[in-house]
Amino acid sequence: MEYKDYYKTLGVEKTATADDIKKAYRKLARKYHPDTNKESGAENKFKDIGEAYEVLSDTQKRAKYDNLGSSYHNFRSTGANPNEFKWNDWFANQGNRGSGSVSDMFGQGGSGSEFFSQIFGNFTSNSGKKSPFSKTKSTPKPIKGRNFETDVTISLEDAYKGVVRILTLNRNRIEVKFKPGIVNGYVQKISGKGYPSTEVGGKYGDLVVTVNVEDTMTMKDGTLLERKNNNDIYVTMGCDLYTAILGGSIIVATFFGNFNIKIPQGTPNSKVFKLSGQGMPVYGSDNKGDLYVKLNVALPTNLTDNEIEVFKQLQSMRVNSQ
Repeated sequence: MEYKDYYKTLGVEKTATADDIKKAYRKLARKYHPDTNKESGAENKFKDIGEAYEVLSDTQKRAKYDNLGSSYHNFRSTGANPNEFKWNDWFANQGNRGSGSVSDMFGQGGSGSEFFSQIFGNFTSNSGKKSPFSKTKSTPKPIKGRNFETDVTISLEDAYKGVVRILTLNRNRIEVKFKPGIVNGYVQKISGKGYPSTEVGGKYGDLVVTVNVEDTMTMKDGTLLERKNNNDIYVTMGCDLYTAILGGSIIVATFFGNFNIKIPQGTPNSKVFKLSGQGMPVYGSDNKGDLYVKLNVALPTNLTDNEIEVFKQLQSMRVNSQ
């Protein structure tokens, strides 16, 4: 019977750790897997790899194999005929063999090596783990493809209304929807739209999009809108002196609607009006934040002599009334 060097089959040293053995097995199993490697001899090579892994990944089997190997190599070093080695001393006891069969390991019509079946019995290990290459094998799970990471910048208006962007990856056009109320820095993942796996049967990675939201926006009339606290919108509106003193109303024009605000008499500069529920949509819900309008009272300029005289009269009236 021919001695099989399992360490050589996996390309590892005898001092290899369990992790070293597993890594070597995975690498070779992917290379010679019958589903992808159609070269002559690949299937037999794959079976040899699996047999070696079955032994070296099992603590008890590996210990027995190492003792056998030491004895066999010592015997050979004397120049003795390999056929005269006492193989029977190392044969597995029938009672210790597993419940499976050699044909179960390799699939119908297959067979394990004579060396393995004589030394270790059937292919089911003492730990109960299945063959790594039987038809019901438990092979390492294929590694998922890499994620494709990118950034997308959207305007405040797009964040308010929600928007669809078309991204191109691997020559594929991918539609990405951003819901109303999305916040700056939000990371959106689209499963299965990343890079393909480098392994047979491996899943695609994911598309990971980091959203950069422009939290300010200037309207055509120069009005500045600013998003704060994720869901609130702040705007500063100009108001003439006379409306602030006498009372009246102003129109706040935004991309999401026009709002009429009543100005009470004697409203001071920088007064802030709160419009509840008129701000940014709350992401993932039907609620909205608030709209805050800050009043910026504008003083009249280029006054005429008559206007200056009127203001002097008003000043005098105020002083006399105090």
